[in-house]
Amino acid sequence: MKPRTVAKRATVVGETEQASAIERALPKATRSGFASAIRCLYVVSGTLNIHVPEAEGLVWFELNPRDGFYIPAGFDHQYYNMSGDKAEFVFGVAPDF
Repeated sequence: MKPRTVAKRATVVGETEQASAIERALPKATRSGFASAIRCLYVVSGTLNIHVPEAEGLVWFELNPRDGFYIPAGFDHQYYNMSGDKAEFVFGVAPDF
């Protein structure tokens, strides 16, 4: 499969009928839009903050390189890069992006 860009700074690098794998980079001091599909992600570089407004208890999470994170279906979430460096991460989405 040839990688394809699906959103600003997001590239699908693999996909099947059941799931997609996406690479994403957030420049310094930026945030993403909201999304609510099932997602598993892994931080490659930088610091990534995730806001999950409907989560019980803790609603802000900070991830560093080699950290993973799971977001169940139905939970809106938003990615933030509050640092001065680019944050790069990969994530899988089910069923698709």
